[in-house]
Amino acid sequence: MNGKCPGCGGIVLTVRGSGVDVSFPDRSWKAVTYNCPSCNTILGCQIDPIAVMNDTRDEILAALRK
Repeated sequence: MNGKCPGCGGIVLTVRGSGVDVSFPDRSWKAVTYNCPSCNTILGCQIDPIAVMNDTRDEILAALRK
């Protein structure tokens, strides 16, 4: 099953992944965007669950050490 890119209208057979930081007022997380290989339109974005888990662990350990 293939979809069309909303940016260029081309058939999307593969996507290009790109690492980004997602910022909120009180924190920032690592994320991945899925881009059209032809025009680089962002087709989707997902927060990296492993990075969130590691950041949460580090914050808990830092709080326990205080």
